[in-house]
Amino acid sequence: MSNRFLKRLIFGVFYLAIFGGLSYSIYLLGIRGEASCFDGRKNQSESGIDCGGSCLSCELKNLSPISFFGEPEILPINEESVAVFFQIKNPNESYGAKSFQYVLIFYDADGLKIKEVSGSTFIYPGRIKTIVEVPIVIASERVASVDLKVAGVDWSSAAEFGEPSIQSRNVKIEFPQKNQVKVTGLILNNNSFPLSSADIVVAVSDKLGIKVSASKTVVRDLEPFQERAFNVFLPLRGQFIESTATKVFVEAIR
Repeated sequence: MSNRFLKRLIFGVFYLAIFGGLSYSIYLLGIRGEASCFDGRKNQSESGIDCGGSCLSCELKNLSPISFFGEPEILPINEESVAVFFQIKNPNESYGAKSFQYVLIFYDADGLKIKEVSGSTFIYPGRIKTIVEVPIVIASERVASVDLKVAGVDWSSAAEFGEPSIQSRNVKIEFPQKNQVKVTGLILNNNSFPLSSADIVVAVSDKLGIKVSASKTVVRDLEPFQERAFNVFLPLRGQFIESTATKVFVEAIR
């Protein structure tokens, strides 16, 4: 090997190293960007990828999402509006959501979005929550599917966000009008502390167990061990309902 060739080889390796270093620096500073909690890499003081240390804890980052439990049910009120009865599940036994926003997205048979309905609520650790949105101005025959989006979840540990004890009793059904059913009852705060509100969802079914109507109400400011009356009005479309199939779902928050 000649000295001339050796010099060329050394200079080539030298310049290649310089070029590689510059390219990597440009990548780090420009393309890759500064380290953050959203860069898909384990850096900074993180104990996992984009979690732990100065970022969100890995336990919270890896929580399972809140999602539908079963399929939502579209319950016609009249030709122009419906009620939507649905349940959501929080599969996380160690964390509940003190608050979050949800959006129901309605699609037609062609997969085109026809309406969105939003709301906010809470859910306890490892629980299934029942929700009714009513009335929604949309023709039931247009709806082919419903999707759920959840955002703004305020997670809290089970130790900080425990479920209070509340119950319903003396549930009765009346028919004040031809196309209306009235469900009344009592709810009891079984706790030594007050409850800011109690969500009450009522669903009625026919003799075959098919849900025909649902509605809701809210009772606010329940004192410790206080019992309060509630009533919920549900629209009917000439259906015959089975009184014993009435279901009342009650959930409260401090």
